[in-house]
Amino acid sequence: MRRRRAGLRRISVHEFTKRMRLASEDANKRFAFFLGAGCSITSGIPSAGRLVRDSSAESDWLRRLRDLRAPSVPDDELDQWANQELTQWNSENPGESYGELIEKLFLHNGDRQREIESICNEVAPGPGYIALSNLMATVEGDGGFCNVALTTNFDDLLFDAFFLQRSVRPLVIGHDSLAPFIRPTYRKPLIVKLHGDHQLAPRNRRHEVEQLDRAMQERTSTVLHDVGLVFIGYSGSDESILSMLEQLPDEALPFGVYWVSGHEPHGIFRSWLEAREGVWVQHQDFDDLMIQLHKHIVGPPDTDTTHIDETVRKYREAVRSFESRSPIYQEARRISATDPDQAEKLYEALEETEPSGTVLGTHAVFQHVIRKNLRRAEELYKQAIAADPKNANHLGNYAYFLADDRKDVDRAEEMFKRAIAAEPENARHLGIYAVFLAENRKDADRAEEMFKRAIAADPENARHLGNYALFLADDRKDVDRAEEMYKRAIAADPKNANHPGNYAYFLADDRKDVDRAEE
Repeated sequence: MRRRRAGLRRISVHEFTKRMRLASEDANKRFAFFLGAGCSITSGIPSAGRLVRDSSAESDWLRRLRDLRAPSVPDDELDQWANQELTQWNSENPGESYGELIEKLFLHNGDRQREIESICNEVAPGPGYIALSNLMATVEGDGGFCNVALTTNFDDLLFDAFFLQRSVRPLVIGHDSLAPFIRPTYRKPLIVKLHGDHQLAPRNRRHEVEQLDRAMQERTSTVLHDVGLVFIGYSGSDESILSMLEQLPDEALPFGVYWVSGHEPHGIFRSWLEAREGVWVQHQDFDDLMIQLHKHIVGPPDTDTTHIDETVRKYREAVRSFESRSPIYQEARRISATDPDQAEKLYEALEETEPSGTVLGTHAVFQHVIRKNLRRAEELYKQAIAADPKNANHLGNYAYFLADDRKDVDRAEEMFKRAIAAEPENARHLGIYAVFLAENRKDADRAEEMFKRAIAADPENARHLGNYALFLADDRKDVDRAEEMYKRAIAADPKNANHPGNYAYFLADDRKDVDRAEE
């Protein structure tokens, strides 16, 4: 029989992170995290209290129920009305009425689920979730030290964080029917959604959260038998969770219970925490705690989402490749210079049948360069960008058009920046932007930065090397580096007469070397 301890021991977050680091070095110790709604607030999910009562939020369930049942009740009497309408209303802690209020406001399961889905959609995992996912996936190879996360939250923020990190894919138990897959021997990341998933009939009414599904409770209990448990961002108001924990045998949770919160825990969990000799970690910030744990146990967090950018880039390239395989499109491009009248007819026909960003962008260049129809070209550039806003070629070509033909320097620079943001390693746009900065903005520092990036992206591009040489000679007066770039440009494209010609002028004017200039 476990004896109840008077009071809770307290430690600082710094001591907690050090203890967790030491524990991570012991192959026999494992921990599970219990995540509450407080963990998701910085990622954009409102707390239960804010959902129930927050005049600045769209949710404000209490006000919405008032508008349906008693619209004549003014805002300053809303608390008095709530006391009559709800059995457990507490204006100091509105979240206590979450289960009762959601049942009264949303009369049907479908309505409740739609509301929860709308709250969980269009949010992104904050730094705490990203650090936690990396921690769960990297410690001890497959995450054996702290690979389990239990949560009453409906959102997908932790799962999404794994995807962002390109980590090991977690097993997500989002429904009672998946409970048999909860195994204490599982060493890859495991996420158990004790109240369900926002897309799979989440448990949110009072009677639904009073008791866990039997299989879910039994299987979760097996995971907790040989671990320590860390509560974070949890209010401790779920009787079903408490019931499960109270039924654990005395020998369960051998590595202790930690309650991370800015406030000393009270309420229904207090007695259980004292009986389990729980430790109160005096800290409120979930993001800060996770980053500290990651730093102490794994090392400095290193977020790498390049795999997502690469996947999106490949997809866009595939779409453009598919669009460009049209025989009519290929014929229009082939005859653009030799038979512009027929090419224009083909482009116009394509706009009727295949108005893709690729077709519109190529037609814009045709009108710009071949037809010199600036009004039509600009119209097409805008349509191409609207159809494919992340296409660096459309953005860069329009930027060049705005700078060279419209003399609209501000809008041109905006488009150059968007083109480079879309493809940061696109040497063509970096090089053209460098010339733009040097000539139009007279910003030698930023121009040189772009020249260097362009050459780093494409070291053998004679055009960028030659333009950089001109810039170094004319703007920087750095004849030694200018000569080096001239030589590299000539070596990269020996048959291009521009580079030897420019180099000859450089030798005559800057080096005063008439013999080599004549050569």
